[in-house]
Parts: sequence; structure tokens; C-alpha cells
Amino acid sequence: MKKWTNEIEDELAVFIKEWLKHSGRTQADLCLFLNASNTRMSSLLEILKKDYDKGGISKIAQHLSDVERSWAHGHDSQLESLNRSDPLGQLDLLLDEIKEDCDI
Repeated sequence: MKKWTNEIEDELAVFIKEWLKHSGRTQADLCLFLNASNTRMSSLLEILKKDYDKGGISKIAQHLSDVERSWAHGHDSQLESLNRSDPLGQLDLLLDEIKEDCDI
């Protein structure tokens, strides 16, 4: 496997920008799915570099395909609302689901 280079990073940045533009999405949308610390391209690439280190360009392709599939199924709005709510609110949702499953 080739090492991560500036050339790979530059090509991936161009690809991501075109992909987001074509799909009508923003870096903020991608940030939500990658759990990036912020929406800057450097933060997004940092996460994708970790994927690359684990499995090369195919690992990055798999991760971005998962994002695309989630967007196609409309899961982004649910994820966005969870990320905007407080962490305890997420626990409340989980507790409600458990109660429903147990008929409490």
C-alpha cells in the first residue's frame, strides 16, 4: 500500500468537493457523518487519512459509500437532530426505547 502523500490528499480534497457539490451536500453534512471536530477540509481529510492507514483507498471508498447510502435513505436529518441535542437527551431516547421494548 502506498503511503499517504500530499498528492493523495490534494486529489481526495478535489474529489470530495466535487462529490459534495454534485450531491447537493456541504462539508458540514459530511462532518456530521465523519464525526469531525469541525467542517474544515483539513479535519475531514484527517479522518479519511485514518481510514487510509487502516485499509488504503478502498477503506476510504467504503466509508464514503456508507455516507452516500445514509444520505440516500434520509438518515442525515435524524443524525443531525441527535448531534444538536444534549448528550443526556440521547440517553433519554435510549431509555424510552428500552421502556417500549419491555412494555414498561
